[in-house]
Amino acid sequence: MTTTQLTITDAAIRRHARATVNELHDQQLRSLYFRYHSNRTSGTWYLVGRQFKSRWLKIGRWPDVSTAVVRKEAPKLLVAGSEQSANLDTGKTLGEVLVWYRDRTQRDRSLSPERRADIVSILRTHLLSAPGLTALRPRDLTRPVIDAELLMPLQDSLKPATVEKVYRVLNACLNKAATLDVIGANPLSQFKLSDFMDSRSVPKGSELKPSDASELFANITRASGQASILATLMAMHGTRINETRLATWRQFDFKGRWWHIPAMNTKTRKAHRLPLTDQAITLLQQYRANTSTGYLFGGEAGPISRRQAYRLIQSISQGQWTSHDLRKFARTTWADMGTDYMIAELLINHTPSKMDRTYIHTFADERTRQALEDYHHWLASQSIDFARMVDRW
Repeated sequence: MTTTQLTITDAAIRRHARATVNELHDQQLRSLYFRYHSNRTSGTWYLVGRQFKSRWLKIGRWPDVSTAVVRKEAPKLLVAGSEQSANLDTGKTLGEVLVWYRDRTQRDRSLSPERRADIVSILRTHLLSAPGLTALRPRDLTRPVIDAELLMPLQDSLKPATVEKVYRVLNACLNKAATLDVIGANPLSQFKLSDFMDSRSVPKGSELKPSDASELFANITRASGQASILATLMAMHGTRINETRLATWRQFDFKGRWWHIPAMNTKTRKAHRLPLTDQAITLLQQYRANTSTGYLFGGEAGPISRRQAYRLIQSISQGQWTSHDLRKFARTTWADMGTDYMIAELLINHTPSKMDRTYIHTFADERTRQALEDYHHWLASQSIDFARMVDRW
């Protein structure tokens, strides 16, 4: 890397952009460095010192942060000696940063469509609609401001879990903006959610208990065709609503007795497969005779939407429980039946970290199949409606 020592100015940066130099080192402020980006029209400011954990502290992006701003603020950062203090102003308001993150999220194909929609909805509904925040610059987001302008108003009308989700989207936005030099640094990196809320949100328990099996399937059998099968498959396998609504007939291997769920349909972005029991195969084959598309739950052009799937579940639950409660119902029942913890986690697609799936492949396949067979026999013993379900089709 070629380094030139001089007194750094905006004019000097532009002048040396035409040369082959990669880095400028300031002669007056010896801790200050500037590195060109590959396009030579922008670059990054750094402070170098032992007081910084990484020694090289990124403090901003030129030309968003001018030389004049750097010279004014850099001595303060050197005295503070904290990486969390590096928050030089790029001139952008929080509203502008949120719009940038919204537009970027809408184009980010590494996120699932559902995740993109959730983030954009939170940005639009709770963050971009907060005038007390959007006019501020990121460096002005102090603890009192975050508390008074965002979290306390949200807690007046939202559940703690939703408030936490909004905070995490804001933090993710500022993290990404800081990483890509849209802003100098993320001011929220100095804070913790516990600074504002007394306790983290506790996962909500299931509204459906194993003892509700009989009533659950009595309600399911009274529902329309798609609603009935959607809810039944979720309760039988503990699958998520998107994994289920996006199912195609090609995913079901009736000869090998497997349901193959592709990675693109799972929340974990890992392919998942579930054993098919006699009850599941009979139910599915009978139902298939009543479908005319490649999707189990076909809409006008492809599978039904997530909103349509939620409405089908609500037509059964009448607001008493949610689609996720069907998943919790299966997981809770497995626990009550004494299903091995690891096997239950594999079934629910919560693969434990560092577990070698290949090593236990044969063992897991045998045990997961037995677990589902035991579970489906239990459902039949608890609910006459479940036992008669295949006859309905």
